Amino acid sequence: MKVFIVAATVVGVAALAGCGGSSASPAPGSAVTSVGASSAPATPKPTPSPTTWSVADAGKQYLAMVGPGNKFIDKLNALPSTATYQQWAPLCKQVASAEDGLARGLVNGKWPASVQATAQKMAEDVIAERTAYQQCAAATSDAAVVGALTNATASAALKQGNSDGELMRVKLGLPGT
Repeated sequence: MKVFIVAATVVGVAALAGCGGSSASPAPGSAVTSVGASSAPATPKPTPSPTTWSVADAGKQYLAMVGPGNKFIDKLNALPSTATYQQWAPLCKQVASAEDGLARGLVNGKWPASVQATAQKMAEDVIAERTAYQQCAAATSDAAVVGALTNATASAALKQGNSDGELMRVKLGLPGT
């Protein structure tokens, strides 16, 4: 939108500069009328963004928010049981970062009234779950990874977050996971 405003301003200024007619001065004593010379060039006002997303737009936003975290969780799930903490920790860090973005998106989203409460509750659950992934990311032993991931998968926040996620999908008309 900013590019459009800047481009429109440049075009408007260029048009005004080209509208000067001839460079000859008016004869002394003649009346000079100037159209718009006393006002700044009109710039189109940007269309304000809606205060809430439509259900369809909210669904698209939701899928964009959960996509990165789901991708990294799939990678975690694909690790063999023999993986070491050096393999787990970087993926846990990516999950924690993606969940941070998801939580912010859920809190700051322009959700329709029908999903606002669910989005807020889901954000709280994601924040609690993210803590376990941060612990996994900071792990310096296999036992620490196991402890952190056990906490993550056993947490009520994860179970509730998954339920909230499914409820969001239903309310937004999205397919289940």
